[in-house]
Amino acid sequence: MNETLGCPLSRDDENAIDEVAEFVRKRAIRPMRRPSEASFDILRVMLIHWLRKSGPLTSKDLCEQTGFSYPTIANTLDKLEPYLIRHSDRRVEFHSFPRDAWFKLLAQVENVRCSQGFTDRSGNPRSPEKLLDRLRENLPHRLGRDQIAVGGTFGARHYLPGIDLIGNPRLYLVIDAGRKRATSAFRPVDIDSMIRKLDPALKPAERGEPCQVVVHTLYRHKSFFTEAKDGTLYADEVECLLDLQEARLEQQALEFLEKLTPNKKL
Repeated sequence: MNETLGCPLSRDDENAIDEVAEFVRKRAIRPMRRPSEASFDILRVMLIHWLRKSGPLTSKDLCEQTGFSYPTIANTLDKLEPYLIRHSDRRVEFHSFPRDAWFKLLAQVENVRCSQGFTDRSGNPRSPEKLLDRLRENLPHRLGRDQIAVGGTFGARHYLPGIDLIGNPRLYLVIDAGRKRATSAFRPVDIDSMIRKLDPALKPAERGEPCQVVVHTLYRHKSFFTEAKDGTLYADEVECLLDLQEARLEQQALEFLEKLTPNKKL
């Protein structure tokens, strides 16, 4: 029994409170992020810059792009020290892929990424390609045109057209919910409404249930989405890499990383 709330709680009550707290944390517009999530968010941003060969970063850059404080940035950089080049002007960048930190991220990825899966139990689900077509058709209609990006195998092909991928296991989407916005006009993406427009047959998936669509939500200040010629937004390379890992496309994930790596030091 537990009396945290001033009254005795059964084990079932305690489990229910944990589930409600996790639900609220994921659904809140700007949820409180755990310290471990902060370090992984900073890691992902630094990896994006490394893969894009955009050069070293200041602590101010990292604060502005992740939304975390200087002490949090400094603490994370200390942990990443074996993989860092520290320049004389205090800017930092990776000299090689931070393998240990990446494996720690993969071990915690389910807790780190705010994710929702959706499944079609009708027996005749739409293909990921058709779902993507419907997304493109509906984007202009107040679905948050600049806040929804495509990840997974579709995103991997955007960055690396020659990657050895056959088919698309599911449609991965990334929602930008964390940018600084100067006005109160910002409205978060209504994920349930978006899913209904993609396919009314899609329903929230139970844990371990096969999904046709997976939605990840980013709460950092900068999304790093890129726009294709047809107007489709794609999630950053690191999000796409994580999606390949999640889909158990291990060989393709390695190929994707190797071909994008700046100096081939994995």
